[in-house]
Amino acid sequence: MIMRMRLLFCLTILLLVLDAQAQSYRERPCFLVPDTAEWAAEKGSQAAWGSTDNRYSPVEVPRGTSRQCTLEGWRGERVYAQAVIWTTTGGAFSFELSDLSGRGGTIPAVTCEAGFVRPLVVDTYEPMTDGCYKGYMGERIDQMDSSMVADIIDPYLTAYPLPARQTRGIWITCPIPRDIPAGTYQGTLTVRCDENVVARLKLSVKALERILPAPADWSYHLDLWINPFTCAEYAGVPYWSDAHFALLKPLAERIARAGQKCITATMMHRPWGTGGGTAGNFDSMIAWIRHPDGSWSWQYDIFDRYVQFMMDCGITEQISCYSMAPWNYQFRYYDIATDSFQNLQAGPDSPEYETVMTAFLHDFAAHLRKKGWFEKTAIASDERPLDQMQALIRVVRSAEPGMKIALAGFEHLPQIDGDIYDYSLASYKDFPEGGIEKRRAEGLKTTFYICCPEIHPNRYIISDPIEQVYISYNMFVRGADGFLCWAVIHWPRNGTDPLEDGRYSIWYPGESYMLYPGNRTSIRFERLVEGIQDYEKMRILSAEGRTDLQQALAPLRYMAFGEDRYNIRDRYAMPQAIYQVKKLLNR
Repeated sequence: MIMRMRLLFCLTILLLVLDAQAQSYRERPCFLVPDTAEWAAEKGSQAAWGSTDNRYSPVEVPRGTSRQCTLEGWRGERVYAQAVIWTTTGGAFSFELSDLSGRGGTIPAVTCEAGFVRPLVVDTYEPMTDGCYKGYMGERIDQMDSSMVADIIDPYLTAYPLPARQTRGIWITCPIPRDIPAGTYQGTLTVRCDENVVARLKLSVKALERILPAPADWSYHLDLWINPFTCAEYAGVPYWSDAHFALLKPLAERIARAGQKCITATMMHRPWGTGGGTAGNFDSMIAWIRHPDGSWSWQYDIFDRYVQFMMDCGITEQISCYSMAPWNYQFRYYDIATDSFQNLQAGPDSPEYETVMTAFLHDFAAHLRKKGWFEKTAIASDERPLDQMQALIRVVRSAEPGMKIALAGFEHLPQIDGDIYDYSLASYKDFPEGGIEKRRAEGLKTTFYICCPEIHPNRYIISDPIEQVYISYNMFVRGADGFLCWAVIHWPRNGTDPLEDGRYSIWYPGESYMLYPGNRTSIRFERLVEGIQDYEKMRILSAEGRTDLQQALAPLRYMAFGEDRYNIRDRYAMPQAIYQVKKLLNR
């Protein structure tokens, strides 16, 4: 009993330390230079409502602001606003959001999530070659031109000290309760500088008659890849310790509230290869053990605990297990005879591969059936060519014919289409005409994903925020069931802090994460959720036979099927087209 109390005390202290670290960090000093002439006409400190379509530069005077903001949405929907502050004198800024009250009741301020929008270092936008930076061959070039871009929404700052001639946003995410009467609810955002009131900004939220289903009931098949190992590494805690799960919990719950359907699980060591700076820190959640007589056994303790944990956080539909087709076809195992870890090198067509994988699949399937998870589980692969997938499918179908298979690929492979339960294509590719409808009729999932080659749209730190909304509009007009993304949590291992520096290896900044340490969300993530909500609203109206919706979507359909799949056909017409549809959705 005493020992248990001591362990509980130590864990409590550790979590308090980790929480304190998460809630405070020192951002990079802004190295951008304000334009003296631009700031000359400004006086003192000011605040106004801005636009959620803008990433306000840390050193530019904001334009097009307003003293009042009106939002509208279905009940059960989250709506978004961004205020902006700017100062010629500097000072410590704070804000306070009041409850939003109306005749029918109140939207409590505590149910809203609000925070200062903080900048981080990014690389300057450059042309790409083969999906990576031009001339950016495997090592980050620290001498590249860099900038600072606002993206991190930080709810922990009670006061934000700003130097003179700087600008910051304040982001507000407001959930409209499902059980509140339709009507308009009004409140105030009060902004202060050194305790003096800078502005009292009016905020109105119109709750409409319609009700959006709960995220768990959304049809959108959202598959944001999660690397749980990176959370432990960032905090410096042991894998699968109580502290590790405590750090994962709020992040997993946030992703679940976005409608996440898939649990990203690993059944092999480093399924994406051995690159230490890319995806090399994915370990296996299943222990592979080889006995002296050459037989194999497997232990599922960590896998079971992780999967159940994610389900308890609200992610329950699919368990995507990576991978029977790792990028280097090395399979690490513990060898009892030598008391060491060894690597089995076995290509997909080798007899040894078939023998070992068949034994594993029998054992794994039996375990999944015992847990009640067999129907939820898919053997998942990423960007594997046809011959490797055919070898994998042959082994799976021979060993466990009912096992589901998932694939994210660069092109449609008609030879194996019917074998892939969850098929995602790179977004500039397409399924044959009628292919998605045929797959849906057969009970199969079909999505698209975005990775390195697409410049627009994408979800980089340097992408226009509206592009995150467009992603789900693109999915809808193309008939897709949802969206896949590498990754929502995979923080760099290159010696930089993802809260300070978004640059990472050969990729554009933010390629591998949309959420930040300390359960901080981002402009990118919130706008992605906004688009997913719109997808669900479009699905509901479309099921009602609304022809006006199809007419309103025509410009977006034109953009989605443009000749150049690496770019939106008309990037600048896209926001207007989206907002026309939004008006219809909220009519």
